[in-house]
This record gives sequence, structure tokens and C-alpha cells, in this order.
Amino acid sequence: MKRHPALQDFSREHHTALSLANRIRKQPQADHQADIERHRDELLQHFDAEEQQFLPYWPQLPIALQQRFAAEHAELRRLLAQTPADAAQLAELLTAHVRFEERELFNAIQDLLPPAATS
Repeated sequence: MKRHPALQDFSREHHTALSLANRIRKQPQADHQADIERHRDELLQHFDAEEQQFLPYWPQLPIALQQRFAAEHAELRRLLAQTPADAAQLAELLTAHVRFEERELFNAIQDLLPPAATS
């Protein structure tokens, strides 16, 4: 499914998050703290931007999607605040969260967005 232009930047940023998660999962015993710290602010800004952009559509979304989105963002923030971070747990939750957003949340939000301008 082609992404609405309003969601395309988020999808591109998801690729970066999945790359981080994959690096961690490929070398679970390695020290990934520097890599996590390098992406921490970017991830936190991504969460904030999603929350702000999706807020107008929140009342129209199923409560289960709202609750999962909020709970996972809270848990990801908690993991990112830990020093050192639990890299394995962060990688698993990042992967699951990106899949949830791409497969479920974005599809629901996309249906609520105004039609994209064609050029």
C-alpha cells in the first residue's frame, strides 16, 4: 500500500529504527550503547512528532490502537532513558512497534487523512 505523504517521513524514519534494532539483534553480546545514544534524540523526536500529528485523529481510532501506541512509546522512552540501555529489549520492542505502526496504526490513520494532492 502506498503511504499517504503525511506518513512517508515517519516510514522512512522507521527504517532507521529497524536498522538499529537489527544491528543489536545480530550481535546481542556487543556493547551497543554508543549506537543507541547516537539515535536517542532522533527516536524521541520521532515519538513526539507522531503524537502531535496523530492527535487530531485520536478520537476516531479504536481504543486498542491508542492504548498500544501510548504504552509502547512510554516503554521505549523508559528504555532509552536507562544508562546503559537494555539493548536486547529495546531492539525487540522497536521492531514490534514499527511493525505495529506500519501494519495497523498507519493504515487506520491513513483512512482518516485528507486525500493527497496529486501532481
